Amino acid sequence: MSVIGTVVSKDLVKVPAGLGLQIGTQVRIEPIVAAPKAMPTEPPPNNRPIREVLKDLTGVADDLPSDLARNHDHYLYGAPRK
Repeated sequence: MSVIGTVVSKDLVKVPAGLGLQIGTQVRIEPIVAAPKAMPTEPPPNNRPIREVLKDLTGVADDLPSDLARNHDHYLYGAPRK
């Protein structure tokens, strides 16, 4: 006999009613693995190039320190300034 159940919580699998299984009956549970979805060969038509997305972010962070590129380790991790 083979039935399909559903995981409903971390430690609970729900099986169809009316199977007649007694409490304590050992069962084998094997996950049903869906076939992997195929990767699209080309981007969707409404997808903008990354350069256009990044262009929208120009000037958003205008209050950063002028030496951020040189001293990013200082600002991120507290390293000595260069």
